[in-house]
Amino acid sequence: MKRVIVFSIAVVLILIISISTYAVTSTILSNVKSKETFYVGVTYGGNTLEDARLLIDKVKDYINLFILQGPLQHNNSAIDVIGNYAVNSGMNFMVYLGMNSIPLGTNWLASYDGRWGDSFLGVYAIDEPGGKMLDGQTSLIEKSTGTWWTKNADGSIYGYIQEFGCSLTYMQNGTVKMENRDNPLPFDDLFYYPNGTTAGGSRDKYFNYSISVLHDTSDLKYTYDELWNAYPIQRPEVAEQYYTDFVSFEVNQTRHFQNTTLNVITADYGLYWYDYQSGYDAVLTEFCWNESVMQAIAGVRGAANYYNKDWGAIITWKYTQAPYLASGDEIYQQMCTAYENGAKYIVIFNYAEDMDAPYGTLQEEHFAALQRFWTDVNNQNIKHGETKADAVFVLPDGYGSGLRRQDDVVWGLWGANETDNQI
Repeated sequence: MKRVIVFSIAVVLILIISISTYAVTSTILSNVKSKETFYVGVTYGGNTLEDARLLIDKVKDYINLFILQGPLQHNNSAIDVIGNYAVNSGMNFMVYLGMNSIPLGTNWLASYDGRWGDSFLGVYAIDEPGGKMLDGQTSLIEKSTGTWWTKNADGSIYGYIQEFGCSLTYMQNGTVKMENRDNPLPFDDLFYYPNGTTAGGSRDKYFNYSISVLHDTSDLKYTYDELWNAYPIQRPEVAEQYYTDFVSFEVNQTRHFQNTTLNVITADYGLYWYDYQSGYDAVLTEFCWNESVMQAIAGVRGAANYYNKDWGAIITWKYTQAPYLASGDEIYQQMCTAYENGAKYIVIFNYAEDMDAPYGTLQEEHFAALQRFWTDVNNQNIKHGETKADAVFVLPDGYGSGLRRQDDVVWGLWGANETDNQI
């Protein structure tokens, strides 16, 4: 059986899946899942109950989804108060709980008593897991041994290897950094370079760090080849496994605190296929930074359709400073595009560290855009799912590219090669 990967766009559907080409085509081109209910809403990232109520009162007549983010996600009583107010105002409610290592979030979910019924749409767990793999820091799991690794923003991998009794860092350029435990050489760390050179790194009493080349390596316990051969992620399919093992662990832990049917979603800007493979019920693709809206839809819709899952869009920052969000007219057009392509969720991200306006980053033009969109949806001036895909593009097995540019990273660990550039 071949493995393939899927994206859907207005005329093109790009796909990454693990079945035969015939099954891919017949599945993707069929009407996979009925979208009976559509949700449009905003997030709240403020830090007071009063501002949360103020925002709910402002939007309750023209949205049907309120998502709690920000600092109050760590306050169990605040989650209850805001959820009650949103549901009593006629809206559905979701809460962002981050990683399952956050005690208050997990305690709240464990004690939730079902009071909101079908109006509680589940939890938004972790944020941008695929984006963190491509560009940032994330955890990875070696499931066979239970070993946890850290993938860093620079593409290095850090973890403890029992065989050597210490932690190792594998860098993108092939260098291996070894914590110098129980080694006769007087260094804090040892650096093994691909060209055979070894160096020692140490800190003085003022914490200044220096590295010096070793000319006598006869006392070293290990060779470069021995250390490099222990590098756990030397192939894309291994990166895929470690990534999906970690994300699956977090998703399953989230469901563990309620039940196996708890709806768990995330927002992301890459690796959508693997997010669904890891068990998410829905992924919200991010419209941000002037990136292609249609390309974002392509990635998430193709994967969602194959896995028979829901998808949506979250409209995030266009700018890195105030006003952060695009204009109301531009956001309205983005909402229409997502709706016409079949999104089940459309959400406006409403958070910034320097928020001081009564409604966060949302301005009157954004409220007007939401109200206009709500009216057009209810009057059927725009049609849900009317933009169809009618083709597939098959990518290589385990192809964890960001697919944002020709030289994009693959799994955040490798640069693009000639095949990637051709794709």
